[in-house]
Amino acid sequence: MENSTLFASTVIAVAVGVLVGALPFILLRVRSGSAADNESRDIGALVERVGALERGQDAAGTSIQG
Repeated sequence: MENSTLFASTVIAVAVGVLVGALPFILLRVRSGSAADNESRDIGALVERVGALERGQDAAGTSIQG
């Protein structure tokens, strides 16, 4: 009975240690995912603005391309 309790305690301690050790990498992954989403939205907004500029210049008969 004592051996099974010791084994269970060891398994739990190792699992907690692994999770605590992996926590910085998990948080980094979560943050980088959020940053990637923000970056995608920023790029999307930039593409929309360039498109609006091109449409406005097409209507005026000018071009942003040299």
